Amino acid sequence: MFLKNHSHKLKKVPTKVKNTQEEYGCTIPLVPIWPPYFSKWNPQSSTYDCSFVKNLTELKNNKIVKILREPNISCCLHEVIRGENDSIYNLTECTPLISDIKDVGNREVLLVKCNNFTNFHANIPIKPAVQEKINYWEGISDEEKPFNVFILGIDTVSRSHAYRSLTKSIKLMEELGFIDFQGYHSVGPSTLTNFMAMLMGLQRTKVRGTCAKDWVTPFDNCPLIWKNFSENNYVTGYVEDGPQSFNWGGQSGFVNQPTDYYLHHLFLSLADTPGNIPKSFRKNPKNYTARCTTHERVPEFLIRYSIRWLEKFANTPHFFLSWFAYPFHEDIYSLANFDEYIASFFEFLKSEASLLRKSVVIFVSDHGDRMSFFNSKSIESFFERGLPFFQIRLPNEMKENYPDIVEAIQSNSRKLTTPFDVHHTLLHVLSLNTNLDLVSKHFEPERKDRCSLFVDMPSNRTCASTNIPLTKCLCNAQYVKNAKGTSKISPGFANKLLAFSVSNLNMKVLKSKYSQLCSKWSSSSADIIYARYISQTKAFSEILIAFTANPGEAKFETRLKIARIAGTVTINKFTEVVGFSRINTFGDQSWCIPMDTDDDKEMKELCLCKIQRV
Repeated sequence: MFLKNHSHKLKKVPTKVKNTQEEYGCTIPLVPIWPPYFSKWNPQSSTYDCSFVKNLTELKNNKIVKILREPNISCCLHEVIRGENDSIYNLTECTPLISDIKDVGNREVLLVKCNNFTNFHANIPIKPAVQEKINYWEGISDEEKPFNVFILGIDTVSRSHAYRSLTKSIKLMEELGFIDFQGYHSVGPSTLTNFMAMLMGLQRTKVRGTCAKDWVTPFDNCPLIWKNFSENNYVTGYVEDGPQSFNWGGQSGFVNQPTDYYLHHLFLSLADTPGNIPKSFRKNPKNYTARCTTHERVPEFLIRYSIRWLEKFANTPHFFLSWFAYPFHEDIYSLANFDEYIASFFEFLKSEASLLRKSVVIFVSDHGDRMSFFNSKSIESFFERGLPFFQIRLPNEMKENYPDIVEAIQSNSRKLTTPFDVHHTLLHVLSLNTNLDLVSKHFEPERKDRCSLFVDMPSNRTCASTNIPLTKCLCNAQYVKNAKGTSKISPGFANKLLAFSVSNLNMKVLKSKYSQLCSKWSSSSADIIYARYISQTKAFSEILIAFTANPGEAKFETRLKIARIAGTVTINKFTEVVGFSRINTFGDQSWCIPMDTDDDKEMKELCLCKIQRV
């Protein structure tokens, strides 16, 4: 069960369940939407401007149209073509734009150069494979067509952060009937881990043991959910800005284009166009935080593309994932500056009766902020980190024909849920298709470690039973504002916790294969940021301590599990380090660690290279 939505009192509200013999397995505390430390926030300081890029051309109805005619400006058109894998793109020869209108035909990604200005455009041509899917559905009535799926995702947004940043968007979502999942819990600190769960239904270890065995193996052979939809003649699309989650850190992404529509090569080309970076961000040209496609910022471009895509395939069954990573991944405070543009998508949705009738719409994030100043100096961030935003809207037709789904999803919105449940729900959507040709007809809505959101979930779910690592688990954690009462830890005990944490941190680095490359960490009592009890039982207590470590002013968080002996909590032989988290950015401090494996990625967060780059 979970605490009442937006109540600042720690009031527990039970969830109705069918089996009255069930016990609640997880209670998650509610932290304030506006914790005191976040009051220093100034959203206007976190935005960037693309007006310096002149918008000389527009894409209208498969045609490039010159909209700004200036003397001495000549333009030419490149097509950006995806290469033999995700890391390669090619530009065609730049064809002069002699007339004011140029038909682009089936070309998809376009780059227009006009003197020192570059405009990027994304066309949505009907490809032969897509035309076959459209033909398949001809003659089938709208009532017989299956439900669409549209997923809008934003990186690094906790539920609380969405409520304080997206006020206009959330108001529109409430009007549209979205259901807010208060107990939606991430299954790891990274986007990729949560993507593996949501889009494959697999844990990272399973992925590494089967379809993508190491950091550089492409993900083509993995059971990505859009394959299930494509095999059932859905038109599919996946767009994500920046280096992309499946390619980040030197990963290979995909050899073959994974969906019918895929814009990764556009963003590769954009990354190689320094003139489209605002001047204040040009010191690090490979930093994706701020990019301009034209006078539009990348999030605006993606929202407009998503709307155009949905308009194009409104009457054809479709699966579409639009994921926004930047600037939100790097800059938590930027989200509020895009509320107006995100709200424009929901305004569009509000006006589209066919989409409202046939589409499952999901608005989701992967995890909360991990490395901003808010994260590294407040206990509230510990809770926000593992509780991302998740809301879902059911199609009107589903509400009419499946009242049991409506009842179940309302009940489940106050229970522990994960990306694995979302994956299972997407399979459930397919199983409702009366024209289905695949084994999904034999879909089982509830399994041991996951459950469709469309059936009433058991209330005794725990982190252990739902694939949530205990190092990140928030079930039955305690939040006491201002460290009063049982949350308070004495300075002397805090110093012992610090010494134990730093010793174990150094031991972890020492046991790694990179021990000779990494510096030894040290801290003093003045380096403690906070120390709090987060869980207490008769048998043990869990404590969270955050501290600064030197050299390098690194900030870490250690989660400790301490056995009670004769009712006393003290460091003893049964004290266990549940996990370490790096809670501030570290740039090139760990440059000496390669990115060849998942273990390397973890070590990059824990290592300060003895030799630092100048």
